[in-house]
Amino acid sequence: MSDEKELREALEKAQHANKQLVGELAELKTFSPKELLEKVHALEKENAELRARLERADLVRTDWDKKVRRLKLELEIAKQEQDRLRNVLENERLSGARK
Repeated sequence: MSDEKELREALEKAQHANKQLVGELAELKTFSPKELLEKVHALEKENAELRARLERADLVRTDWDKKVRRLKLELEIAKQEQDRLRNVLENERLSGARK
């Protein structure tokens, strides 16, 4: 009886393993290298497009950095001129008060 039980268990395990193998075989049959290659090509194209966008963004950022530096310099020059004009006005006010 125990031999029969062991054989039955071995048979069930073998049937289960066969069922899994049949499932894996079915997956392999549905596997399409063409679809996979198409997906790879699509991802490569998307990657190239993203890289190009990043490069354009870098150029724009560099351009904006130049503009910001120029505007900051102009602002500093304007502040210095404003201070100079305030000093001139203050000096004229003081010289007018002395007369």
